Amino acid sequence: MHKKVVSVRLCQDYAVECLAREREKVLEALDVSGVSDRHLAATRELLENPAVFLHKWIGEGLVGVLDLPAVLLAWDQLFMRDWSRRVMEDFCLALLLLLREALLAARDYPALREVMLVHPSHLFTADIRRAWVHLQQGGLADDIPGLNRLDTRFLYGPSPQEAAPHEYLGQILPIGLKDINLLLILDLPEKAQFPQASPAGFDPHAVNVTATVVHGDVNLHSKPTLLKPSVEVKSPRRHSAPPEYRLRYSDVLCFDSLDLSDFRGKLSKKDRPAVVFEVAYTQQENTGFAPMMLGWAKGEAQGSPWNHTLSQGPTGLLQTGSELQMTTFDPSRETQRLLKTMSDPSSEESPFQYPPWIPHNPSLSIPRKSSTQQPFDLYIDSVHYIPDNASIIKVTGALLHSGLEDVPEIQALPDLSSSARSPEFSFRLTADPGGQTTFDPGTLLLLRAHTLCADTGALRAIGGCVLRVFDGEARLNAGGHQCRLRRGPTQSEETPPTEALQHQLAVPCTTVLLRLLPHTPDALPAPHYLSGFYFSDDAKPNRSELEIISTFQRDRGFPETVRNMVEHLAEKEKAQVLPEQAPGWLEDRLDVRKGNLSHQPPALLPVLRMVRYRQEAGVRVRVTQAFGLPDGLYVNAFTRVLKGSDTLRVPELPQGWGGDEKFLTCRHDYSSLQRAPRWTDQSSVLHPCPDPHTVLLVQLFGLDAVYRPDPSGQGCGTVSAPARGRLGLDYKSQLAWALVPLFDGACVRSGVHYAPLFQGSPDRGFLGYVVSCPVKEATAGHLKSRTLKLWRGSASLAVQVWDGHFLDDERPDLPVLDGLLPADRKKKFLKTQCSRSGKELSQLVLQTLGRRARRKGRGSVEYQREEAFYEQAMGSTFCTLMETSLMNAGYGPL
Repeated sequence: MHKKVVSVRLCQDYAVECLAREREKVLEALDVSGVSDRHLAATRELLENPAVFLHKWIGEGLVGVLDLPAVLLAWDQLFMRDWSRRVMEDFCLALLLLLREALLAARDYPALREVMLVHPSHLFTADIRRAWVHLQQGGLADDIPGLNRLDTRFLYGPSPQEAAPHEYLGQILPIGLKDINLLLILDLPEKAQFPQASPAGFDPHAVNVTATVVHGDVNLHSKPTLLKPSVEVKSPRRHSAPPEYRLRYSDVLCFDSLDLSDFRGKLSKKDRPAVVFEVAYTQQENTGFAPMMLGWAKGEAQGSPWNHTLSQGPTGLLQTGSELQMTTFDPSRETQRLLKTMSDPSSEESPFQYPPWIPHNPSLSIPRKSSTQQPFDLYIDSVHYIPDNASIIKVTGALLHSGLEDVPEIQALPDLSSSARSPEFSFRLTADPGGQTTFDPGTLLLLRAHTLCADTGALRAIGGCVLRVFDGEARLNAGGHQCRLRRGPTQSEETPPTEALQHQLAVPCTTVLLRLLPHTPDALPAPHYLSGFYFSDDAKPNRSELEIISTFQRDRGFPETVRNMVEHLAEKEKAQVLPEQAPGWLEDRLDVRKGNLSHQPPALLPVLRMVRYRQEAGVRVRVTQAFGLPDGLYVNAFTRVLKGSDTLRVPELPQGWGGDEKFLTCRHDYSSLQRAPRWTDQSSVLHPCPDPHTVLLVQLFGLDAVYRPDPSGQGCGTVSAPARGRLGLDYKSQLAWALVPLFDGACVRSGVHYAPLFQGSPDRGFLGYVVSCPVKEATAGHLKSRTLKLWRGSASLAVQVWDGHFLDDERPDLPVLDGLLPADRKKKFLKTQCSRSGKELSQLVLQTLGRRARRKGRGSVEYQREEAFYEQAMGSTFCTLMETSLMNAGYGPL
């Protein structure tokens, strides 16, 4: 009886079975006839204790239970945290909480073993990381189970077990549909009960497809095709057979993720999401005929391509053999494929939720048949990615040099239900020369975008664009156009030609989508941007703009729709605006002429505040030059972040952000002066917590050392202490220091900061004071009380600071900010900065060479080679000495 019980409970695990059999042998050897229930219960309790598996987790460093990316994540954090015990504890706790539901469902040892040793390898690495960071930041453990997304993937993967009605229903992941092909076999009798579907009057271009995401009997989201299909008609071989129509659509239908919790009470977990396609025949509205449904199909959006036979609709016109084919795709993965040449293709997850830019599809180009004698339609469809400091917008403009006397102005307001970040418009303007007049072939289209500044509430101009309406052969520049907004002159009477505006600074990311089309009686709907209809080559984003667009797409603090933005502004201005009053209020607030007594156009929106600070993007810093230093020293700048008083106790993030961030300059321009050394390092990215009192502390250290070249001239020389000296960095090596503020409200205080240099090393008491008040105020008070002393000779430091989204070669021009310099001594500081007297840094290298090489100067091959060796040897020595000093002071390594 005893042996049977053990085999049932334990034989599924070899090690446990061995323990059980060894125990049996011992009992037999001792001639023990029976085993008490207490012993069996104790054995089961011991084996079913999760602590046994936790010992295995910790002993193996999680290698045996997690997949490779998760193991690398854990070991990276262990290495970076010097094998901190809390790191491993939080990883184990995070895994246990993510597996909470499965652990509670385990009833015996085999089930527990399965959960503890197999299930962790199926967890998403991103979920493990989020859970671990949540615990590291002091978050509640109760929040962790909800971070496990493994059981909420309804559309891709196995269907989960039915849960209680109050449980989380999960979400449907984004779906993309493209390459839509339709094979229609229709029976169109001469005398049909549907006159619009007679063989003579049937237009296959009027057939459209509507895709609807459904869950059971609930319709969640629908999207129709908007572009006319290309049609291929295949004549039947037999006279009695119906014709075949093969339709190809260029539309790309993208469905965002849907949170099923919003439909709680209507859905059942027994149902699975599906996509229903309806094929309808819709003629122009003026024909008087209602749309006819020809057929339909239903299926799960899995696999690629997707192929289904169409079921017959109520009209009975659809014949057997009709099919619908298309390709399904994940929009986020499609984005990564489209942008692999523009962003890092090695990233594990795409930084974009949907494609930020789509190249033009030449197959969708419209033939240029309209001339200067024919009317045309101007459509304004959308403005993509308005800046952070913009709010509600309006597009205005005019046709310039058209040759017509009466041309209506362009005034386009956004649809309230469209995205606030990328508002859409339903604007059409028909330009008709009329009579015997014609358009001037040099006609220009000028568009401007206006907004209410989110910081001040004042009316401002975001930027403008100019487009030639006709090409060089006087034909309409027909098609869709994606144009960059640029910060050019805002006066219409001084509008520059197209070439001049192209040299103006582009507004980061912001573009306008418009169409110039031959005139039609009825307005044509805007095509989906993903279809590639728009000419977009001039709007291709650079690397910095891709970073900004990624941030904009993930920003949950920006109002979702234009209506939400109107409500936000009305609440901010304490105005009572009812929903039906929103369109009128928006139009009134964006009226350029209202209250403008000077009749001057609105000023431009500040470009350096168009992107708010985000900690993940960080702030870029370059220490560029010092002025007024002594001769004969090899000088570098050590920079670190002093956290403001509001964020002083905010813990450091796992990436090291918001902690003791620091960097050291190491590359010099040897044509600069020893008294004014210039550094050529690339910018360093820091990630401090946003705080108005967070500042940069920049300390200048001078190394007094002797460099001796390698006698062979083929390698670095040696660096040693001067006679009767010691090689090292101590308090005597600290020449001067300066402070630079980092933030201006919600933005980085971008600019070239000129800060005064103070003598010696900073006092701890003063540093504790400066992080709780403005830098200018703190230094002015201590200079007045003489607890701070300026470096002799009006020495100063130049530091470039800008938002981390912008790379070094793609940032906007930075303004000069000299407000930190004492007002009564600015002329003296300027004189020191402009001084050109003194020795060059190159003399530090030349003095180590022989007389013949010194005579040749900086242009010789010997000098160029030795300059590189000198920089490498001195830089390496300086960095080693700085690391030692930092470790001794308890600051940690660079």
